Amino acid sequence: MSGTLFLSFLARLIGVGRAVYLTMFGGTAGNALTVVWRGTAVVSMGFSTAFFAVVGALAGVMSLQRRGGRNMFLPVAAGVGLLVLLGTGGERTDYAAHVAGLACGLVLGMCEAARRKRGWPALPQIAASLLVLTLPVLAWWRAFV
Repeated sequence: MSGTLFLSFLARLIGVGRAVYLTMFGGTAGNALTVVWRGTAVVSMGFSTAFFAVVGALAGVMSLQRRGGRNMFLPVAAGVGLLVLLGTGGERTDYAAHVAGLACGLVLGMCEAARRKRGWPALPQIAASLLVLTLPVLAWWRAFV
């Protein structure tokens, strides 16, 4: 439920297709980083990594929209605060995945903000949405083939 809220905030800043794309790509990158970081077999992965990726992407976009000084770090501090508040409860919590999701989302959000600031062309919203749809399809196809 709260992931939808943060996703809608991000979508208002950069568009729906790109917001969903950054969320999915950040979650996937965060899970991949967690697998490499751990070095052991992974039994399961959850969507919480993507939740923290959207929080990180939102913080990254907002941090580069602010002008100079300490104000740049306020959105990043808010993202870390949300990680501490929402991502550290329970004995079976995957802390590494939550940190990796936030970090990957933050980097992707900053890249998106820098791209927008420089006026570089972007992946169109519809193309980003179609890429997001293909990732789960390919994952399920890979799982059964």
